[in-house]
Amino acid sequence: MSAHRGKTVSHAEFARMWFSPMTQAEIGAVLGITDSAVNHRANRRGLPPRKKGPAPALVDGPELRAMWDANVLTSAIAEHFGVSERTIRNVATRFGYPRRTGLGRASISMAEFRQLQAGRRMAAVAAAEQRATDRVWNRAS
Repeated sequence: MSAHRGKTVSHAEFARMWFSPMTQAEIGAVLGITDSAVNHRANRRGLPPRKKGPAPALVDGPELRAMWDANVLTSAIAEHFGVSERTIRNVATRFGYPRRTGLGRASISMAEFRQLQAGRRMAAVAAAEQRATDRVWNRAS
């Protein structure tokens, strides 16, 4: 009985899969081998080891900070960015966001946050239009 060796692919094709976002299990499924066998093939081909764990979530920036400051529910923020609540709390700690103690103002939903944002944008546009109108009327006087 011969050992199952899976699908044979070129070095270039294997390297393309290795450096892609595919997991070792997904590569193994394509090749018909285990994820451990994928790792062995990579070692034999001289490819560098992959980083362990899930891909880091790219979460930070003004949008997250605005949500945090508005006291949007952590679960809603996590769902918005496609990460866990723990990731959101870790990012908040890492970047020095103020702690949420549960005391004080109540948390808001993502829909309420979007309404607040829309209201602020509308107020800014109205203020700009008012300034423009005032300038026109001041010239006409």
